[in-house]
Amino acid sequence: MNQEITSAATTRNSVSAIVRLGDKLGLWDYLKKVLDIGGGKWNKTTEALATRGVESKVYDPYNRTDEENHDAIEWAFDHAEAVIISNVLNVITSIPLRYKLLQSATKIAPIALITVYEGDKSGKGKQTRDGWQENRRISTYIDELAPHYRKINKHNNILICTKHPNVL
Repeated sequence: MNQEITSAATTRNSVSAIVRLGDKLGLWDYLKKVLDIGGGKWNKTTEALATRGVESKVYDPYNRTDEENHDAIEWAFDHAEAVIISNVLNVITSIPLRYKLLQSATKIAPIALITVYEGDKSGKGKQTRDGWQENRRISTYIDELAPHYRKINKHNNILICTKHPNVL
């Protein structure tokens, strides 16, 4: 199953906001190995996390090679404590594709750190010059996350999702 409108052009050469949000919440004090799903073609977030003592790998089917993606997934199954899904759900047009991504994420690690770009916050998805934008507020994704995670907490603009209710 492929996206009708790819998110290949939505990648940005900047540090993900999830790094700063993780700083505020103290997440990097105990999450030391993460897989960045849809992390784009640049390594700025990986580099920023490294300065915090966090090892991360990027999986991105549009912006990384098959070999890079294979290596990242193989590493993640052995090491990842959490997955980062930053500004990814909001660029996927298909509910079944978002479901599949979340289902895969739960197989990799018990914790997901999720952010979305809310666009114009209208709740009306539309095609943009770079791809697709859902334009949904972050809280509207909770119903899609609920089948995959037992506990979902919203802190500012980050959703911290866990498979086990006594974690985080």
